[in-house]
Amino acid sequence: MKRDILLGNEAIGLGLIKYGINVITSYPGSPVSEIIAGVKRFKKYFASQNYIEWSTNEKVAYEVSLAASWSGLRSAVVMKQVGLNVAADPFFSSAYTGVKGALLIISGDDLGPTSSQTEQDSRMMALVAHIPVFDPCSPSDALDMIPEAIEVSEKYQTPVLIRPTLRLCHSIQDIAIPDNIDAISSTTQFIKKPSHWAATPQLRYQLRKELNKKINDIADRFEFKDDSQINKATGPNIIVNSMSDFGVLTSGSTYNVVKQVMDEFSLNFSVLRLATPYPLPAKSVRHFVESFKKVLVLEEPGPCIETQLVDRTTVLGRLNGYVPNAGEITPDILLQIFVQLDIIEHDKINQPQLHEPALPSEALKGPSLCPGCSHRSVFYSLKKTFGENAIYPSDFGCYTLGKNIGTVDTFLDMGASISMAAGFFHSCRINNDNRPIIATIGDSTFVHAGIPALINAVHTNARFILLILDNRVTAMTGFQPTAAVTELADESEKGTIVNIDALVTACGIQHIERVDPYYQKEFDEALSRAYEHTYISDTNVSVIIADHPCTLKKPKVEKNGRIEIAPDCDACGSCYKGFECPSLSLNLKTGKAQVNYETYVECGQCLIACERGYISQITNDNNRPEVRAIKLIE
Repeated sequence: MKRDILLGNEAIGLGLIKYGINVITSYPGSPVSEIIAGVKRFKKYFASQNYIEWSTNEKVAYEVSLAASWSGLRSAVVMKQVGLNVAADPFFSSAYTGVKGALLIISGDDLGPTSSQTEQDSRMMALVAHIPVFDPCSPSDALDMIPEAIEVSEKYQTPVLIRPTLRLCHSIQDIAIPDNIDAISSTTQFIKKPSHWAATPQLRYQLRKELNKKINDIADRFEFKDDSQINKATGPNIIVNSMSDFGVLTSGSTYNVVKQVMDEFSLNFSVLRLATPYPLPAKSVRHFVESFKKVLVLEEPGPCIETQLVDRTTVLGRLNGYVPNAGEITPDILLQIFVQLDIIEHDKINQPQLHEPALPSEALKGPSLCPGCSHRSVFYSLKKTFGENAIYPSDFGCYTLGKNIGTVDTFLDMGASISMAAGFFHSCRINNDNRPIIATIGDSTFVHAGIPALINAVHTNARFILLILDNRVTAMTGFQPTAAVTELADESEKGTIVNIDALVTACGIQHIERVDPYYQKEFDEALSRAYEHTYISDTNVSVIIADHPCTLKKPKVEKNGRIEIAPDCDACGSCYKGFECPSLSLNLKTGKAQVNYETYVECGQCLIACERGYISQITNDNNRPEVRAIKLIE
């Protein structure tokens, strides 16, 4: 046995392989994208036989793993919290139908949020769906919970949700890695049982009653008993330092924050840490709450435990304003709470004021598209062609940053750009608003959720221009493969390429072009033809596929010359503001634009950004430092 430093996500990946999960599916999304990378690593390390899949969306991923479970195999599906929204239909329905082989749902909650459109609590979704929840507090804790979650899933024939949060997913810990694992062997198969797997609404009523009994039995299992397997696996659920008038009830990563503050300030009070927030071990929790005059409930991000407490007379938490109702509970925030409750004196805290620090102006500016990103050329061409008055619905991905260039007006969720473009068209027609509508969506997002929306737009005679930004990878979440390439999740075999052009044509689109936005003149002409088709000829939706590989994914490049800024530059800002390339900036000393050759990648795309011609291309200058070029070799 050896030990290694693992991310929380890698530890979960290790657990899925170590404890015999046969089928693992996922759609990438922070904070859990690295789990599949961990699965791939340890599948190779142990030479195990597992099926791993990057699915086209979370609903598909869920249903593939559920079918494996119904066939008697152990399976897991991995997604972020907003992905659970996409998988909601099978998530809720599978609670009724139950499972055969274990089905683990790993839903990572992005608190804050840091890279999501909403901050959500997957535990609350599970509570409504009646699916048991395990809430780990550390990478090792998450690893240890997996066999217990498997046992609960198989004993009670129910899906089980494991909820890591952002800090757990991206924290590191020294983890023991065994030399070998038991080989996966299974002779099970799907056994037909239409009264169960294909239950009609009348039969679902009976399944609901069975589900209620399962939840009651699982709640009893989670009570703190000497022979409780969950307590044995996750460590003690209750730590009693000394009896007092004050206790803390906590769960998940917040438990570590409580321990940290207690250690640093030598605080001494009782803490109950719940590893299983749903179904609540009601008797044990009630006994704890009734033992103190005040009980502070600390959990993230919602009041999952607090909501289940029948008597909250002595409870302090999110529901009555003692705990902030948004964001993570950091040590600083916990100190504020403790000061408010007179648990710690204000003077003991080494900071002049207790408040959230103001963000520097650079942080408020937000991120930018990478140097050389072809999306920037797309958005700049859109602004030149259609102006700032056009309506620009967009989607969730790297290209959301087109808002920095002024060509992203909305983004809501995966696939919404197309639906909202249709909605804007019908609204504009009612209001006699003749502004053009140009929607942008990524290639992976189009396959994920854009196809039904495009079919709907065609069927309802909507008029807009759709740009599918095809960079041949799911870039923002870590360069996972899309359905448009042959690469599969575990690289053990080649997949079949799904042709986006054919999909678009099958949706009923009559005008479709595939153009590389690096060829700016040709791209601008394609935009003009699309406008002619949709708005002048009044036909239907036009689609342009902006075809250029992600510059960070394809390292094989060819030099294409460098640029320089003319001495008479008047710092108008059209390059570093309008084109918004992070390699261009204003030199405060000279009052002129400058090139950062440390990040500049020689794409030459910014040559069009200066209308005065102060940016020019140079090809022979040995005095310049060597930099990466990004003219890609196909």
